[in-house]
Amino acid sequence: MRRNAGSMVVWITVCAFALQGCSLTYSADPITAKVVDAYTKQPLEGVIVVALWQLEGGLEGGNIEGNAMVMESVTDATGEFHFPAWGPKRIPIEFLSNTQLRNEDPFMLFFKSGYRYAGVTNEATIKKLQDTAEHRSSEWNGKTIPMKKFDGTLDAYALHIYHSYPAYLFNRNCDWRNIPALVIAVREQTASFQKAGIRTGNFYTELELNNGYGCGSFDQFVQEHQK
Repeated sequence: MRRNAGSMVVWITVCAFALQGCSLTYSADPITAKVVDAYTKQPLEGVIVVALWQLEGGLEGGNIEGNAMVMESVTDATGEFHFPAWGPKRIPIEFLSNTQLRNEDPFMLFFKSGYRYAGVTNEATIKKLQDTAEHRSSEWNGKTIPMKKFDGTLDAYALHIYHSYPAYLFNRNCDWRNIPALVIAVREQTASFQKAGIRTGNFYTELELNNGYGCGSFDQFVQEHQK
């Protein structure tokens, strides 16, 4: 038993040292698309668009371990937004984390005050994964994404915003520093709810209290990017 246990320790140690220098290399094509009002079909200007290439894995599998890339864009007067191509980018592999890009990446989310949350991803198939495991393109490139106005009370809208937007963007991994427009917009939206006497969760409480989790001063970041 001692011999087996010792062999196991040696095996784990060797694997750990071997993986320290390992990495995965990812890249992605550019994305250009358009956002319109779902009812009027008119282009929407000022929509904040965030594109995420997420790394999932962990011991249990399927957990979001971080992001290979996070980008932000804002639609122009024609409703168009653009993300440039990126990569090749090397992503270190954490020992035993078994991280890889999510099958449906890139994931894009959309925010505009007064509108419902919108999010789109690729449709994952086995063949597509075999062909595009390390290099990704978006199925929404060149297409039109509709956004619906929120039809309900301000209280209901506050709950919709809070429960819809992924909290992992405002986390310890400093990803929030790559999305200043969304940070400011959702922060101001939250402030407007509070001014109206509506109590809702705050994405930024922990960042404010913990000085951005070592990612730099959150308050200073807001002041620098706030118009």
